[in-house]
Amino acid sequence: MGYYNLDEAGDDPAADAAEVMGDMDVWASSVSASVPGPGSHLARTTTNGLGDFTGWRQRVNFDAFTGVPFAVNFWIFQNSNGGQYPFDCTGGISQGFTCFLATDGMYINLYSFNAEEYQSPGTISTSGNYGQWVMFTLVWTGSEYCYYENGSLMATDAFSEPGFDVGVTPFEISTQFLPVDGAMALFGVWARALTSEEVEQLYNNGEGLAFAELT
Repeated sequence: MGYYNLDEAGDDPAADAAEVMGDMDVWASSVSASVPGPGSHLARTTTNGLGDFTGWRQRVNFDAFTGVPFAVNFWIFQNSNGGQYPFDCTGGISQGFTCFLATDGMYINLYSFNAEEYQSPGTISTSGNYGQWVMFTLVWTGSEYCYYENGSLMATDAFSEPGFDVGVTPFEISTQFLPVDGAMALFGVWARALTSEEVEQLYNNGEGLAFAELT
């Protein structure tokens, strides 16, 4: 549904290479490009090293993203091992979903919101790696979640989520309240569940895949 290579120059918007969800505006001009990403790909930083954190935001064109199954895949390089939000689609009004990555605690928390109902599959253990590129994949089938790290399945469990009410909520990569201290690349969203084979292909032996390289 949407794919952001995150390889643009300067403070240019993050282009949706799939041309479905729409480009994402940069929150502040300190976002940079031409940063080495996974494999031969480029990435964009979400900090300038002076504490000025930023990310990307899109307020529209997410009305179709209101149900499961769905999948989110992204590459992240964290400079520090603290709690950070790689993405969020709640808009601060208790709708949609969000992801909190606590590298220092070696866990990832997923939260889903549907109207006033709050759900979470709980705390999922991660490798806790930082200072290197790591690919995270999150899949909700409708009845269970699947969590992958670097192309390998790390956890799966029953988790029922019928859908989300996100028609008017913004979608953010590296959210403002606890943004990523580092860089992100190759961020993709699908309105279906990815298979384990597809996740392995996205990892591509640690090289990653830009949108033009997807098959």
